[in-house]
Amino acid sequence: MRARTAAGAWLAALVLLLTGGIVFANSFHMEIADGGHVTAEQLETQVFRIAKTGLRLEEGHAVLEVRIEGEPDFGKIWLAAFRTKSMIFYDEEGGAHEVLSLGGYQHVRLLPIAFYTYDEQSGILRLEWSGADFFNPYYLFIGSRQILEAQNTFWNRVKDMAVGIMLLMLLYSLSLYVHKKEESYLLSFSAYIGVALLMTVLNMGPMQSEWLNRVYSELIPFLIMTILCMEVSTCISLLEPELCWWMRGFCSWKWVMAVSLGYSLISHMDIMLLNEASRFLVILAGFLVVTKACARKKEKAYILFLGYVISESINLVPFGVNLGFFEDGLLLAFFRVARLYGLPFAFSCMLYINWKLAGRFREAERLSAELEETNRSLDRIVGERTRACMAQMEKRHSLMLNIFHDLRSPLFTLKGCMQILCDENEADREERREIESIVMEKLDFVSQLTENIFLLAKLEDESFLFASTRVDMVSLLRKMAAAARIAAQSKELRITEEIPDGEIYVWGDKNRLEQAVDNILSNAIRYTPKGGRITVGLKQTKACVTLRIKDTGIGIPEEQQKDIFARYYRASSTSKDSTGLGLAIARGLIRKHGGEITVKSAAGRGAEFSVTLPALSQREPEERPEQGGRR
Repeated sequence: MRARTAAGAWLAALVLLLTGGIVFANSFHMEIADGGHVTAEQLETQVFRIAKTGLRLEEGHAVLEVRIEGEPDFGKIWLAAFRTKSMIFYDEEGGAHEVLSLGGYQHVRLLPIAFYTYDEQSGILRLEWSGADFFNPYYLFIGSRQILEAQNTFWNRVKDMAVGIMLLMLLYSLSLYVHKKEESYLLSFSAYIGVALLMTVLNMGPMQSEWLNRVYSELIPFLIMTILCMEVSTCISLLEPELCWWMRGFCSWKWVMAVSLGYSLISHMDIMLLNEASRFLVILAGFLVVTKACARKKEKAYILFLGYVISESINLVPFGVNLGFFEDGLLLAFFRVARLYGLPFAFSCMLYINWKLAGRFREAERLSAELEETNRSLDRIVGERTRACMAQMEKRHSLMLNIFHDLRSPLFTLKGCMQILCDENEADREERREIESIVMEKLDFVSQLTENIFLLAKLEDESFLFASTRVDMVSLLRKMAAAARIAAQSKELRITEEIPDGEIYVWGDKNRLEQAVDNILSNAIRYTPKGGRITVGLKQTKACVTLRIKDTGIGIPEEQQKDIFARYYRASSTSKDSTGLGLAIARGLIRKHGGEITVKSAAGRGAEFSVTLPALSQREPEERPEQGGRR
C-alpha cells in the first residue's frame, strides 16, 4: 500500500512538472503566418513566432507577407533567430545578404529588420530569406526590440550565474576529491559538472572562427549524450545500487564514449524519432537507478530522485516540441539556448554529497568520542591495575617479611638447642628431653609453614591437581568437629554441631576439603577467647550445600574483611603461631571445587564463615568415569 502511494505521489509530481513545462513552453506564444493581419502597435509591444507551417516557398526561398494596420516604426521591430546555422535575407532589389552565419547549434542572434519590402499603400510587409533548414526545428520571432533585448539580457545573466554556480561546484568537488580519493563518486560528479560547464560556456555565443563554430556544431550531439550518460553514472556512483550488466556500463568511460559517439552518428542521420528515442532511453536508465534505490529504502535517495525527476521532466518539454506535440514559445526558446536543464539534478547531487560527507564526519566524531572514552577507560584500568600490582607487591613484601621473621625465630631456637645438645656435660637427661621437645615443635612449625607456602604457590599458578569423588559432607564435618574438640580443650571451648542426619554429597577431593575446613576451624579456635563457643552447621538446598562455622571470638573489623582472604594478606593482630595463609588456602581450595566462601563479622561480635558447594544426589557414581582428576 505504501509503495502504491509513493508511486502515485511521484507520478503526480511528474505530471505537474510537465504541465508547468507546457505552460512555460507556450508563454508569449502568438503565431504569425503568411497572409496574417496585425497592427503596428502589436508589432511594437508584442512578440510573434513566425509559423513554419504558414510560410510560402518561392524558388526555395521562404516568404512571409503580413498586412500591417497603422504606421509601424521598423526601428522598434527586430527579429530573434534561434538554432539556425545560416540565413540569407533579400532586399527590394533582390540583393542577397547573409545576416546569420552562426555555425553553432543553439546560439541566439537578435537582428534589426534591415532587409524587407514594405508597401505603404497596402500595408504589406514582405520578408524573404533562404539558407535555413525548414525541415528541422528552427525558431524565428518578430516583434518588439525592447522585449527581445530584455529577454536576451535576462537569460544571458542567468547563464552567467549558472556558469558561476557550476564552476563553484566543480572546484568544490575536485578539492574534496584531492583529499578523499577513496570517494570515487566525487570524480564522477566532477566529470559531469565539467562537461556541463564546458557546453554551457561554448553555447554562450558564436565564436570568432567559422571553423570552430562548425566543429562545435558537430560536437553538440556528442556532448549532450555524454552529459546524459554522466548523470546516470553519477547516480550509480552515489547510490551504489545493484544493477544489471548493461546499466553498470554507465560507470565505464569507454561505454559512455561509445554511446555518445553512436548518438552523434544517429543525430547526423536527421531521423528525429530515433534521435529523441535514444535520449529518452538514457534518461529512463537513470530514472530506473534512482527509483530502485528508493524502492530499496536507500537512505536519503529521495534527494537524487527529486532532482533527477525535476531535471528530466523539464528536459521532456523540448522533446515534446521537437516531436511536434506542442508549439514553442519565446521563454522556452531562450531557456533551451541557456541549457539549464541539469541544474536541479546538480543541486540534488550537491545536497546528497554534503549529506554523505556530513555522515562521514558524524561517524568520525562518534568514533573519536568512543576512542577517547576507550582511552579514558584504559587509563582508568591501567591505573587500577597498577595500584593493584603495587598493593600486591606490598602484600608480597609484607608476607615475605613475616615469613622471614617466623623462620628466623625457630631457626635461632634450633641453633641454641643444638649447641646445648652437642655439649653433653651441660645437659642432663631431663633437660635433653625438654630440648628435643622444643626442637620437634619448631620443626613442625617450619614444616607447616613450608607446606602452606608451597600449596599457595600451586594454587596461584593453576597447577594444583586433585582426585574428584563423591564426598559425604555430614561424615566429614562430624569428623572435623571431633578433632576440633580435642584441639580446643586447652581453651575450654564448646563446639556444637547443627548437622542433619543422613548423607549429603558433593564432588571433590576429601583430603583437600578436610584441609579447607580445618583451616577455618583452626582460625575460629585461635581467635575465640577461653570459654567461648564454636558452632558447626550444615544444610542442603536443591542446588547447593552450605557449611557454616560460627564463633564468639574477637571478630573481624569491617575494614579488614575485604582482605582476610587475600593470598598475601596478614592481619596485624595475627597470633605468632599462625602463618597468615590459612584462609587464603581455604578459599583457593573451595573455589577449586566450584564453591565460594564468605564471612559475616563485626569487631568484638565473633565471626561466621559460610562455605557453599554444588550439591549432588545419592544416585550419582562414586567416581566420574571421564576423569580421575582435574585442575
